Amino acid sequence: MFLSCVIVARNEEKNIARCITSVLNNTKNIKDTEILLVDSCSSDRTLEIARRYPINIISLNHDWQLSPAAGRFSGVNNTKGEYILIIDGDMELLEGWLTPALKFMEENPKAAAAVGGHYDIYHQRDGGHLNPQTRRSCSAFDKLQVVDYIFGSSIFRRSSLLEAGNFNPYLRAEEEAEISYRLKKKGYGLFFLPYKAVNHYCIPPDTFQHTSRRVKNKLWAGLGDMFSWCLRNKYYSIIWKRFWEYFLFSTLMIINALGIVYYAISNKSILSLMFSLMPLIFIFLIGIKKRSLYQGILSVLNYTLISMNLISGLFRTIKDMSYYPRNVLWIKRI
Repeated sequence: MFLSCVIVARNEEKNIARCITSVLNNTKNIKDTEILLVDSCSSDRTLEIARRYPINIISLNHDWQLSPAAGRFSGVNNTKGEYILIIDGDMELLEGWLTPALKFMEENPKAAAAVGGHYDIYHQRDGGHLNPQTRRSCSAFDKLQVVDYIFGSSIFRRSSLLEAGNFNPYLRAEEEAEISYRLKKKGYGLFFLPYKAVNHYCIPPDTFQHTSRRVKNKLWAGLGDMFSWCLRNKYYSIIWKRFWEYFLFSTLMIINALGIVYYAISNKSILSLMFSLMPLIFIFLIGIKKRSLYQGILSVLNYTLISMNLISGLFRTIKDMSYYPRNVLWIKRI
């Protein structure tokens, strides 16, 4: 098998038809290709819709720990392609990306993964969409460049991915940054290619709806998983690069709380009150920077939630990948 396309989905009835159709259209001229949908126990019509298409479908078990990483892990384990395209069910594969990306991978044997331009298309309450917004994860979008980590929909070299150990299914977030780190430790390169790759249909960031969704889907909790896993494996550079600002925020909030308690006990009520006003000052300063009190409140809320989950990560133990179940349920095999 030359190419495996792994679609990872959970409750994507509004998006899955678009995603599958785009993958089928962009692979119809590529020989020896398989398409596999990995469903994470959807409770909507995702599977009903997906069954209409000529693709393979597997489902994870309700009793397993479910996450995007678990879908990626299981997708890799149940496909055979030399190259693996991984795409989420709320994405749309764009024309003009797959062929040059595969050619690049063929010509560069030390390339473990390649990613292209991602464009976020935000859902609106009236059912419409905003124009695509570029996801700014690279320093430039008009040239080939080495990147620190891959994200979103990417193409992997199977041999490199398996040599690094595959995705960690027990990480509920940040799995792409973590596998990127392990691939680079093995001496492989990660590349951004200057082609439009995918549209990502999603909730607008910097909204309470977005924060609520990330809390509900345990993505903020997943940051604590990542912190715990990196501490255990001494991946200190990831910890610093990904979380330094949250550690700074946590430190300031702990100092603030200690100040409130200390001066309250010392009967210095004015100083205690000054310390208690610090969160409001943070909201005010961030609100000025972002020119929105709403954004100031939301930013402090997000920092607080993420910091709490990072601290809780100190008390978590993340299982080794070898313990994750592999007996997936085959729903459709072609």
